[in-house]
Amino acid sequence: MSYLTIAASFGAGVFGSVMGGVATFIMVGLIALAGSIAAMAGGTDIATSVMAFGTVFGPHISFTGAVAASAYAGRKGYLKSGGADIMTALHGLNKPDVMLVGGITGVLGFFIQWFYANVCHFDTDTVAMTVATLGILTRLIIGKSGIIGTYEKGEKVQIISPDKIVTNLILGLSLGCIVAGTGLFILNTYPEMHDLITANYANIFFSLSALTFILMMTVPGATTPATHHITITCANAVMLSGNFWIGIVVALVATFLADIFTNLFNSHNDTHWDPPAMTIFSLTFIIFALFK
Repeated sequence: MSYLTIAASFGAGVFGSVMGGVATFIMVGLIALAGSIAAMAGGTDIATSVMAFGTVFGPHISFTGAVAASAYAGRKGYLKSGGADIMTALHGLNKPDVMLVGGITGVLGFFIQWFYANVCHFDTDTVAMTVATLGILTRLIIGKSGIIGTYEKGEKVQIISPDKIVTNLILGLSLGCIVAGTGLFILNTYPEMHDLITANYANIFFSLSALTFILMMTVPGATTPATHHITITCANAVMLSGNFWIGIVVALVATFLADIFTNLFNSHNDTHWDPPAMTIFSLTFIIFALFK
């Protein structure tokens, strides 16, 4: 921690706000993919640790800055699509106060993640934990809809999407097969690279999932699902346990857990509280406790 990293975090929070949350997350995928592949080949992990998950595009800094800025812009009436909109780049609003909210949130994200990792020593994905933490703080401080959300009279809170059960089942199963099957095949084929593969495999699939958000941004009407919470948790489970079926189970649990978080906390609200981040840090805590 230094004034350099704090200043960088403020700048990254502002940058995230002007780009928009989804756009900054795509940049995480681009940089982390290149960095993880280089690290697996024996290079340094600077691109991944500093650029993708640090003070440039770290989701706990730039993404949370964008989320808070959007929530603020929605509350002030600047963002007509509402404060939960993380697709829209906020630069076009021409509102310096929106940018400052993003910058301040970026600094908070830096401190919270540092506290979780270096003081509390939480054995989980502290970046995702910070994203989830700032999501609820944004909801409570800036939002008006409350934790669960605002429902019409007689409308019931839905926990699981009944019309998506089979779709989610197939999605989780197929991604589990890809991640678990490929991971174990690589480990068995290149046993001499075990440590490098284990250290970088989850980030590679997380990055590939992040890059699919390009379709959300560029294809009109695209219904591309978020999958990074499935691929990263499945990959971690497989790398640590060495068991194909454990990877499948984790992928399925991640799929349905995110659906539950979406329905409970991110479907009737005026701010974005990220279901994948909640899923990642919750499941990673369990995976690390069982297999690390």
